[in-house]
Amino acid sequence: VQFYDQRADALLMRDFRERLLAMNKIDLPDAFLRRWISASNEGALTMDLIEKDYPGFAENLRWSMISDKIKTDSGI
Repeated sequence: VQFYDQRADALLMRDFRERLLAMNKIDLPDAFLRRWISASNEGALTMDLIEKDYPGFAENLRWSMISDKIKTDSGI
């Protein structure tokens, strides 16, 4: 039973995340963020790798912004 509860919670959270990301379009300064990723990793990442991984980074950043706002507004 615990396994199914955990899976159900994970599915619900994934659905919340997808829905909130779709409802809250946040424009990011993409060119700046790509340069920042490169600079903060001291050139250890190639631009090809940054380009490949950037969509996931941007989505995680957007989600962090949304969840932080929800936490702040809810007093959590």
